[in-house]
Amino acid sequence: MTDVLRVIEEFNSKHNIKDVIENITGVQIKRKSLCCPLHGGDNKNGSSINPAKNIFTCWTSSCGRGITPWGFISKYYNLNGFKEVAEKANFLFNANIPIYEKKSIQALEKNIEGDKILKVENYLSECKSSLIAEIEECNHILLNANTGLGKTYGLIDLLKDNKSMDYIFFLVPTRSIAEQITKDYPSFNIFYGNDIVLPRSRYIVSTYHKIHMLEKAIEGEIEARAILGDFPPMYTVVVDEAHELQSKRKLLGNKARMIENFIKNSDKSILMSANTSYINKTYKDKSLFNRYITVDTENIKYNADNLNILRLPKGNDQKRALTINLIKDKLQDYNNVIFYEDSVEQLKTYETELKDLGFECISINSQNKNEEEIAEEYKNIIENSKLSKTIILTTSLINAGVNIKSNKVALIVKQDRNKFDIQKIEQFLARVRTNDNDLTLLLGSTDKEVNKNIIPYEMFIGKLERESESARIFFNNYIFNEFGLGSTHEVVKNRWNNYKLNEAYAIVKDIMFVENGLLKIDFPMLMEQARLEFERANYYNDKFILEQLENVKAKNKKIIYLAPVTVEKKITLKEENTLKDDTLLS
Repeated sequence: MTDVLRVIEEFNSKHNIKDVIENITGVQIKRKSLCCPLHGGDNKNGSSINPAKNIFTCWTSSCGRGITPWGFISKYYNLNGFKEVAEKANFLFNANIPIYEKKSIQALEKNIEGDKILKVENYLSECKSSLIAEIEECNHILLNANTGLGKTYGLIDLLKDNKSMDYIFFLVPTRSIAEQITKDYPSFNIFYGNDIVLPRSRYIVSTYHKIHMLEKAIEGEIEARAILGDFPPMYTVVVDEAHELQSKRKLLGNKARMIENFIKNSDKSILMSANTSYINKTYKDKSLFNRYITVDTENIKYNADNLNILRLPKGNDQKRALTINLIKDKLQDYNNVIFYEDSVEQLKTYETELKDLGFECISINSQNKNEEEIAEEYKNIIENSKLSKTIILTTSLINAGVNIKSNKVALIVKQDRNKFDIQKIEQFLARVRTNDNDLTLLLGSTDKEVNKNIIPYEMFIGKLERESESARIFFNNYIFNEFGLGSTHEVVKNRWNNYKLNEAYAIVKDIMFVENGLLKIDFPMLMEQARLEFERANYYNDKFILEQLENVKAKNKKIIYLAPVTVEKKITLKEENTLKDDTLLS
């Protein structure tokens, strides 16, 4: 792939974009602006060339921006792959480009169902040349790479030498990740507060929630350049932890759709995460990316020997007693325990009982993270990737984007059926970057008959599609009958805000949104809601649990059913006969 990339770069450096267009199309270019030779039309300002950057851009169609001489040949003749473009370039320009066989080009790659797999020994940066070639060819890619492969460093290293881009934007889900990037990579500036002017640096990191201000800043930059008769800025967007565009969609609201538009309007983009399967299912036909690439190691890199999935007996006292006992037991073999549960109140209960037993323990959540002692521990985790307290109790605050480099850590996550979320589990269990660790998932059990077959994801998608489409048609017809053509966006929005409180809309209310005076369906939110319903419906199915946790990097995975224990006023547990069944997956 290095040879292929070198050949493309040499061709682009030797051939002027103006000469390439004139040679191929026969059009004489007398100034920078011209009618687009790709899609046609009569707009004399529909496209332009940038001699300094040696690129062509179409402003009035989806032909593309920042097209190089090599890319123009590919676009104009609708050619795919290196060999086809090279043959055409040789014919048109006597370029004498060697035609590499497919086998030699993709020595480290394997195609599976149209997706490309890049193999590395340890880090993403090892396939830098291959990724650059993919981005140059496809412009917009979805990148899957497991935690620990150095995605952030690899992408920053890959993009830092790209001189054709005016800006490189890193969009991240939290302020702590943004601050960590600026600490590790001083060339990046944070897009702060209510700024509407871009920082002077061409490298900018921003949280998802600032996208509306970032868009205003870009619009201001475009207007300022237009006044000077200059070209609009070209920019690349990297979306870190891209799965959160879906998983936190309810919280992001309209900003998630703004981020999607920001990506589509960019010259190049990379959506990256360790959890991209649902992103792929949701967006593969939505023009958000053109290629789905997975980077994986030649050999599996485990961060733990075992993942024990413990099914707890019924009863809150039983669950609490067994959880406390498990935390105590883990500290016999491990230096630290990080325990994750969504209930802040439950964490407070654990904290009180563990401190009464003499353990050093701290509870961290979004409500208390700024308190002095807690803020110090949280800062140590975020900035130094270390644990100082013996037991850390936390919500999903310590999740995606947080790296922990302490040794011998036991990670425990407890999830009830109504909060069950595989993505949160996978993200939490991958936080530790060392090897000698222990992973435990606590789930509930049931006496009811469990479905032998897994209820498929598509069933939940179909159900929500039917119900949301019915709600959309009914509500829009109601608005038309009530207001005719006189309804405004604000009127429709206010009516919907009132109507969605009705129990009849409870299932679909989070899926719908108002745009341009019409009620519409937010398809990514529909897919996210379907995912959660799908996972929670199969919560008690052991086969489903093992299949869904296939990506967790533990050598052995087993499900254990815990028998009830004796619970007294002070928590005491019977040691014997706690295992009722043992299903092993190695």
